[in-house]
Amino acid sequence: MNQNELAHYGVLGMKWGVRRTPAQLARARGERASSSSTTKKSSAKKESSKPKKKSVSEMSDDELNKAVRRLQLEQQYQNLNPQKVSAGRRFVDKVLKDVVIPAATTTARNTLQTMMKRELDRVLKFDTGNNYDRDKKKDSK
Repeated sequence: MNQNELAHYGVLGMKWGVRRTPAQLARARGERASSSSTTKKSSAKKESSKPKKKSVSEMSDDELNKAVRRLQLEQQYQNLNPQKVSAGRRFVDKVLKDVVIPAATTTARNTLQTMMKRELDRVLKFDTGNNYDRDKKKDSK
């Protein structure tokens, strides 16, 4: 190999863009795993040091008022600062509102009217000249 060349073949089994954890690095250096267990203990302490969320029955009136006020302020802020909607989302919402919903409503209404009329005619035994059922039976023979 030439003095001006640099060759690096990586670590066997490593995937591109995946970093090794501190425990894996320690294992590669030949250190004991005790250093990784101390990091686990310290992270467990951090999680337990977070204050638990109180239930409503455990909260005082002042705490409850603060929580309610905070939620109200967040809702007001969201109403005053709506999130930006992409052009594609606006297009889909407009097509859904102007085309799909009216078409589905009309189709459902027409289908329901046809089915109700057919069933009412069958129950009341009216002959309206609609021989759909009779024609259907003839075609199947």
